Amino acid sequence: MFYALLIITVAFLPIFALTGQAGRLFHPLAYTKTFVMFFGALVAITLVPALMMFLVRGKIITSCEHPVSRFLIKLYKPFVFVALRNPKTTIAIGVAAIISAIPMIPQIGCGVYAAVKRGRSPVHADDVSQHLGRRGQELHAVPGPGHSLVSRGDSGIWESGEGQKLPPTQRRFRCWKPSSSQTA
Repeated sequence: MFYALLIITVAFLPIFALTGQAGRLFHPLAYTKTFVMFFGALVAITLVPALMMFLVRGKIITSCEHPVSRFLIKLYKPFVFVALRNPKTTIAIGVAAIISAIPMIPQIGCGVYAAVKRGRSPVHADDVSQHLGRRGQELHAVPGPGHSLVSRGDSGIWESGEGQKLPPTQRRFRCWKPSSSQTA
């Protein structure tokens, strides 16, 4: 278990080489996963063996004797024997699976990401503005922030809760206004 956790930790290390937006997006995930796996590996070599001495009692049966393992082995064994007795057929099935995927190759990259990468938005800007305006009005109706601002990605266009476009000088957040229940 220690080595499995260590391998997962090492596999996440290349994420720390990412820069820019991808780095900002994935660094917290990589830090979290690395720390969890590191401390899990420490627990695997320190606490688990100590707890096993106290908690594991009685006869320990092997995997061949365990009823669940026996059932799964019985289920899996015929397929393994057929694959080992007919290696050419097994390889032919694998090659057929790969060949069956070839017609899908032209479809790769035809999704939303490819359209954005080519500079075309899969969503019309007017639809986004209307949606942001509605969302801003909903946010503005909720007691809490004195002013709500929404932005369309990196477009540099900010809108108030009423759907009005705001100049850069007004793009700031006000303090929280207390709701009527908080002032009483």
